[in-house]
Amino acid sequence: MERDQAIKFVHELLRVMISRKASDLFITAGFPPAFKVDGKMTPVSNQSLTPTHTTELARAIMNDKQAQEFEGSKECNFAISPSGIGRFRVNAFIQQGAGAMLFVVLGELFEDEALELCLFCVSEERHETILADALRRIWHPTRTSASNTGP
Repeated sequence: MERDQAIKFVHELLRVMISRKASDLFITAGFPPAFKVDGKMTPVSNQSLTPTHTTELARAIMNDKQAQEFEGSKECNFAISPSGIGRFRVNAFIQQGAGAMLFVVLGELFEDEALELCLFCVSEERHETILADALRRIWHPTRTSASNTGP
């Protein structure tokens, strides 16, 4: 898959994610892309992604520095802001030899959901607390911002 194709594919998934009011998008090798809507996983299609496709999708949305980090550590956390779509936090990682990415809409998570995200991404107990605290610090201020208070 060419880089331009991969970027367009990811952006289309993010557009659909927003239209379905999904909180998360999971791109995992061996499975079709899936959204988390109202706490339930919903596959986007019946077509599973290969490890190669998943890795190509991840690399397509990374800059050079992020791609270098991903190659070295087999994981990378970053944010993207596709024009006209929104802002997203991305956790890209290689797990058991296969690539995976988790996209989260920025500004939509609350503390309990941030902890759930942390538990999904991290398997070592000692890191869960550290990441949960970091996620709370990142997203807590958006809970009280004027843009999220509504009418």
